[in-house]
Amino acid sequence: MFDCFSRKMVLGARYKEEVAAAYSRLPPDLVRVGFYTYGELAPVAGQTEQHDATFTAVVIEG
Repeated sequence: MFDCFSRKMVLGARYKEEVAAAYSRLPPDLVRVGFYTYGELAPVAGQTEQHDATFTAVVIEG
């Protein structure tokens, strides 16, 4: 999971609820890793822009 640090600042202590809700949808034996970012870069209408206050989850199945 990649969570933008600004979300933690906006949500305050409630950020733990968001993470717990995301984890609750995953199998309990699934290895988890995550970190805070300072925004992400992604294209919008063909131009790369910075996004913040995002929460991104990626599941890699082997």
